[in-house]
Amino acid sequence: MFYLKDKANLWWATVRERYHEPKFDWKRFKELIKDHFCPVSLRKAKENEFIQLHQGGMGVLEYASKFMELSRFAPAFVTDERLKMSRFKAGINPCIKERMFVQQYTFCMDLYDTAVNVERAMRERSNYFNE
Repeated sequence: MFYLKDKANLWWATVRERYHEPKFDWKRFKELIKDHFCPVSLRKAKENEFIQLHQGGMGVLEYASKFMELSRFAPAFVTDERLKMSRFKAGINPCIKERMFVQQYTFCMDLYDTAVNVERAMRERSNYFNE
């Protein structure tokens, strides 16, 4: 059995009486709790943040983490692996992206791994020439 905690439990205690309707189910509960704790305006802001996400000064792992975190707010942009990979690749820094063009990818994890390896190789090369 699952229990709500803290603010979620308090919220549910104040609204539960309103929802003794016959069609109230788990799906409806999830909608209500999502709307309360993550309003539409916040979800829209996070979707825009996802759309505008670029690696910039982040490492590939940090960028991938942010990408995954924000992608749940923009499901239409990551409905399948190809769309997800295209969106991820579009945000990668050009110096990494250009080294990845020669390979085709089937899964996003392969794309992530390659980007991490390219970044690591670039750092190693830079360190080698700076010593």
